[in-house]
Amino acid sequence: MKAPMVRSAALTGFAELTRSLGLEPERLARQSGVPLRALTGPDVLIRARAAFRLMELAAEAGGVADFGLRLAQPRGLSHLGLLGLQVRDEQTVRAALRRIMAGMTLHSTCMVMDLQEQGETAQCTLALLADGESEVRQATEAGVGLLFQIMVQLFGAAWRPRRVHFVHTRGASDRAYRLLFDCPVSFGEVNNAVVFERSDLDRPVPGADPGFQRFTGTRARTAGVGQRVGPEAARQIIMRQLDRNACTSSSVAAEFGVHRRTLHRQLARAGTDFSALLCEARRDRACAYLSARSMSVSEIGDLLGFSSVSAFSRWFKVQLGVAPSRWSVAPNAAANGRKAR
Repeated sequence: MKAPMVRSAALTGFAELTRSLGLEPERLARQSGVPLRALTGPDVLIRARAAFRLMELAAEAGGVADFGLRLAQPRGLSHLGLLGLQVRDEQTVRAALRRIMAGMTLHSTCMVMDLQEQGETAQCTLALLADGESEVRQATEAGVGLLFQIMVQLFGAAWRPRRVHFVHTRGASDRAYRLLFDCPVSFGEVNNAVVFERSDLDRPVPGADPGFQRFTGTRARTAGVGQRVGPEAARQIIMRQLDRNACTSSSVAAEFGVHRRTLHRQLARAGTDFSALLCEARRDRACAYLSARSMSVSEIGDLLGFSSVSAFSRWFKVQLGVAPSRWSVAPNAAANGRKAR
């Protein structure tokens, strides 16, 4: 099974930002296992864990807790490459956001986005497959920052969300968050999300050209955008459905438009299975919730679909080698146990 990967576009501006902090980007890249060419070009595929580690190293070495937010600020649709080119010509913001979510594996197989609508509000959520890393705070904030910048580009420069959520805990100051998002920001939430008015989704995309969209749609399909059955697309669907607390092999197969047996057969051909992908997604989400320390073990188990706190605790100990109540004081041991699996 392929490891989660991300395009080096995720590191756009990294070299300039780290140099402004008095750091050597090449040295940090070597320490984290990121190829040096990834610092200068947008289309180098990087192992997700190496990119996550690089951002955490830079934040620590530079003494800036908001490194991920700083890295995200000059970005927008162009950051998504060909996918961004296609998105800008969708007729409505709802269609544009759904196009991004359907094609995200072209840009990254470690980032999962979802659009949820309920009542008068909607939210775009973002989650990362941690790929064995115990800390992905900077990459998460860079991802949410990118999502916010894209939404401003789609809605118009004057648009602002109702609020922004993060799963992880608040740092020493929230000034950087208030300056970037210009709205209330809360931490220790059940997901990372940008929350806004549902009616905003019906807005037309500024400058959209439906005729040009037919051309970019053809180009994107030839580049691999789509929902073909495979581990990467299945990961994305599983993570989205976990957010909705309703994930089964049948529900995942339904999103592909195939029978459950077809899903299992295609995943087996790729060297994996549904249970392995579900365990991976649950591990990532469980560790993120435990790190935030804002929910009880019982609440986390319930969110992840376990029938009882004891069932969740037994599963967690088998997967990560420590009880969930101990993980918050020994995350590195848990991460190492996870990598060894």
